[in-house]
Amino acid sequence: MRFDFFGSGDSEGEFEESLISHNIANLRDAIAWAAGEGYAHVAVLGISMGAATAVLTVADQPVEALVLWSTVPDMKSLFESYTTNANEIIENQQIVEYDGWAIKRDFFIDAMQYDIRAALAPIEMPKFIVQGTADAP
Repeated sequence: MRFDFFGSGDSEGEFEESLISHNIANLRDAIAWAAGEGYAHVAVLGISMGAATAVLTVADQPVEALVLWSTVPDMKSLFESYTTNANEIIENQQIVEYDGWAIKRDFFIDAMQYDIRAALAPIEMPKFIVQGTADAP
């Protein structure tokens, strides 16, 4: 099964309304749907922010494997690679243009509460991680 998170791709909503916490809820719902449909084996593949969301979601879910493609390993480092002071943006702006996307302040605040590297460390299921040398930090 393939799906887009709320506000991404073909899904309803605007990207600027999305939050990492919403993406986590979307992925939990998709995994629950697959289990409810009787799928015996579930693996999750996430790309970029979807990969970060997968890391933050799968630890306590009935998932057997994890594939991460160009994952965002650290939200604060990513934000700071685009600006000199991420905290200033969070404090002073309601909407920021980020790599061609309009992102609300709430997204930054929500995203900063998650530690993707720390969430990945205890995950014991098989993992395959693809990260290019030119991918964001």
